[in-house]
Amino acid sequence: MTITDSQTATVQGVSTSSDANDVQLVAKLQRNQQKTLAQQNATVVSVTLAINALNGKSPSEGNPKGKNFLNYIESNASPNGPSGSAVPNGPLGEVIAKGQTSDYCAIGVETVGQVNPSTYTGLVTITKGMSGVAVQGSSNNPLKTLSGDDTNPIPQLFSNDPTASTPKGFIYDLDLPGPNPLTPPYRTRINFTAYATLGDGSDRSKSNGSPKKGKQLASLTYYVAASCTNDTNPNNIYPIFSNDVTGDNQAGTLGPIKTTWNLK
Repeated sequence: MTITDSQTATVQGVSTSSDANDVQLVAKLQRNQQKTLAQQNATVVSVTLAINALNGKSPSEGNPKGKNFLNYIESNASPNGPSGSAVPNGPLGEVIAKGQTSDYCAIGVETVGQVNPSTYTGLVTITKGMSGVAVQGSSNNPLKTLSGDDTNPIPQLFSNDPTASTPKGFIYDLDLPGPNPLTPPYRTRINFTAYATLGDGSDRSKSNGSPKKGKQLASLTYYVAASCTNDTNPNNIYPIFSNDVTGDNQAGTLGPIKTTWNLK
């Protein structure tokens, strides 16, 4: 590349670096190649995204925020669940949790990003956008439209430092989407897009969570579907998952799903 005037040069990597800072950018005088005006080491970074959300599973062992997630669920647990615990199987998958206004049926989801090269030391943040609805019973009339930026605002539940994982080279996001049983059964059907974003993600789009141009390393679409109703006993009323719809109460990547009450 020849630069003849003051300008910004953009360089895009083609192949992922095998090690951090293994690319060297050098600016030299065209008529005197021995004179270096500036140099900068760089890394070509790539990321692979996946989710963990199977019932009974725990966050990845190498996730430095995994214990925070379990503590968060337990401290925000519903004491009124049918088993007396918010985590009948594990912190991922079906969970009864305590929301801001009431207990609710949540799907614990861990989004994992594998960063290459694993020696990269910069921040890589998982940002998210969502599109979906909340519906009631067997009606497709939305009680609420769910859309926009859904990037995790709780530092204790995400890790964007790939040097903090064990082994190094992974980033994480932990989430608990799901419906409140306001007038049971209450259902949420949400399609998410997760992005691996260079930096801390603060300059993402506030309308859909997408990264600023040039900062997107990867994306993954996944869905969460859940239905919640109330069970009763002589002493308490508590939320339980409603199992009247096939394919409900789970997260997966074989989407997008239909945002209808019966997923059809």
